[in-house]
Amino acid sequence: MENIWRLYDYFRGKVKTEKLRNLLAATGAVQIVLSNKEQYNIKDKLTWSEVCRNKETLLEVMDILYNSSNVEMFKDETVKEIIKVLGREDYLTLIEFIEKRLAQKDIIRFCKDVIITSDTRLSEYEYFASENIFDIPLNIFDISEDSTIVDYFNGESSLLLNIESKLNRNKDEIRNIQYYGQEIEGHTFKIGQLVAYLITGRSDSIKLGDSIIEPKFTKENQLCRFDYAITIPPFSMAVPKECIEDDILNRFKYGIPKRSSLNSDWIIIQHILASIKGKGKAALLLPLGALYRTGAESLIRKEIVKDDIIDSIIKLPSGIFSYTAIATCWVIFDKDKPIERKNKIQFIDLTEFIVDLDRRSKIVSEEGVKIASKLYRNNEESSISTFINLEKIEEKNYDLNAFDYIQLEKLYAEFDGINMIELSKIAKIRRGVQITRGKLDSINTGEGRNHYLIGLGNIGEEGKIKLEESDKIKAEDRWIDLYEVKKGDILITSRGSLFKVAIVDQNISNAIVSSNLFLIRVNKDKYKPEVLKFFLNSDIGKELIKGITKGSIVSSISNKDLERFLIPNIHFKYQKEAILLINHAEKKYEEAIKKAEEEYKSSKNNINKLLNLDVEI
Repeated sequence: MENIWRLYDYFRGKVKTEKLRNLLAATGAVQIVLSNKEQYNIKDKLTWSEVCRNKETLLEVMDILYNSSNVEMFKDETVKEIIKVLGREDYLTLIEFIEKRLAQKDIIRFCKDVIITSDTRLSEYEYFASENIFDIPLNIFDISEDSTIVDYFNGESSLLLNIESKLNRNKDEIRNIQYYGQEIEGHTFKIGQLVAYLITGRSDSIKLGDSIIEPKFTKENQLCRFDYAITIPPFSMAVPKECIEDDILNRFKYGIPKRSSLNSDWIIIQHILASIKGKGKAALLLPLGALYRTGAESLIRKEIVKDDIIDSIIKLPSGIFSYTAIATCWVIFDKDKPIERKNKIQFIDLTEFIVDLDRRSKIVSEEGVKIASKLYRNNEESSISTFINLEKIEEKNYDLNAFDYIQLEKLYAEFDGINMIELSKIAKIRRGVQITRGKLDSINTGEGRNHYLIGLGNIGEEGKIKLEESDKIKAEDRWIDLYEVKKGDILITSRGSLFKVAIVDQNISNAIVSSNLFLIRVNKDKYKPEVLKFFLNSDIGKELIKGITKGSIVSSISNKDLERFLIPNIHFKYQKEAILLINHAEKKYEEAIKKAEEEYKSSKNNINKLLNLDVEI
């Protein structure tokens, strides 16, 4: 890749980066086509060595190639204008680079050169990371030269390049592969169309347009059907409802939400499912949130789960896209599951299989790709692979983020033989009051501030609640009834990555809880608050809480999950004994901390005296 960056360095300040990319793509494509005229069905007798001698001939040949191929890049006016104004030395530098780069007739490498320069801020590693993402579905699916494949979010035909790498054919031959793609962005479409043409000899398989609103591969009011669909759609794109509610292509049989603007994930999934054959397979890379979001999406997800066409969900490591921290997964669909995979879904967790290529670039390791393929193909269960039947998923309200409850169940298995009880059986649980920023500003000043507002920042690392005069607000009467704390109440964080637990002691009064905390009021005839706090703060308690914490960007705990949260059902006698031990341990700990602080202060004073630093300021 070093040579390609040298070319960009040479032209820096002379030709804008995005224009140079088009120039390289179009001119290099002319060389490839003229060197393989029979494969591209070109009748013109001119050779590359003749064409490259002068710019006028090159421009004429681009027109000829456009007329015979309909490849938009050959008629790109920006490219033609640059060629016209290039000085002789600059023009020869471009030609020399292309001839050296294509000396070994490696069409695939040239196409990768073009794609990697989509953003010159990207390193080669970042390109490789984005390319590597397709390895998982391509290792799972049995794609051959006879397969038909579609990518409705084609981009620059990166999937096609990856398929070619897997088929491992001669680098200079035209590929007889039935690949189709659609792309909404005009310039991206041009590059993708050119790449597909150079690889397959066809340009009509890549279409320009919005795949959801105006799909191009249709026949008799139906989508064309393909053997495989593999795609990385835009994450959580909004889709105007009016664009799909009168759909004539019968794509949305699993439902359309009633909202005017729709989250696209499960709309796109339905579109893709409608585009594969009766025995077809599909793979979509989705944000993890698509697996568990509630509301209208969950209703569509429920119907698709019930139809038993979700085959596997493969969770990927975070950070494999340099431009987003959103957690992602491959969702694999199969319309014709083998009998041994029916009525269940395989969950494979690859989050630990990550390789750092450089500071910003990470990929799924080669080992991870191989293991995922092996586990999938052999229907294997392991520490990272679990089959969950559809009845269990129904119990979980069709939440497909099973990685959370798989881990949770493994942790609960450690309590084998121990009686457990739901938290809601021994306590009332309520999230704190939601107050907007504007409202808070108005009640946090002036007269009548009668209550403290306890937030996440008021709970210290050691679990002590610390309140300042500035925390006081004018609390409404209804807030006091619902959210005022009492001695023995447990407070835990409800959102964010930092988990804190505190217990309200007798020194706190006239205080209410904010919405980033849960208020847990324990029935003291059934459970001791001190024991509950100890359990929640223990290593196993924190791991169990992590299992019900969800969210790819901002993590949070739902009220329902906390109510169902299981805790040890300990005999009251042993709880009383435990409190004595807890109080004794905490007292000893506080005494040790106090003693250490006093010793540190004394040592610091002695050092100051030794260095003559004990002066008053």
